[in-house]
Amino acid sequence: MRLEDLKPGARVHGLAGADAAEVVSASWFGEQAVDVVFRIGGRVDQRIVFRADEPSLTLAGAGRAFSFDGDGETLRLTTPSVEVSFWKGQLRIANRLFGRLDGRD
Repeated sequence: MRLEDLKPGARVHGLAGADAAEVVSASWFGEQAVDVVFRIGGRVDQRIVFRADEPSLTLAGAGRAFSFDGDGETLRLTTPSVEVSFWKGQLRIANRLFGRLDGRD
């Protein structure tokens, strides 16, 4: 990986420990070094990374752990089913609490 890949949101192995760190910010010092502020294990840390450190860094993946690029057709097919299941459960709870609410005995 190259120093140019150290951008906010990138997940990088090798900055600190074995876990992947999420880059919060990266400020260049000339062309040979980058001051990297990163988040790892719930804490924020900072390190100056030099060109000589490039071989020890690996890009785990860019961006967040979630995304909104799912298949829309699958969402359209499953949403009504989930909604019906939810309201059936709510009706069951209401029936237990207040007796039958649908008018049948």
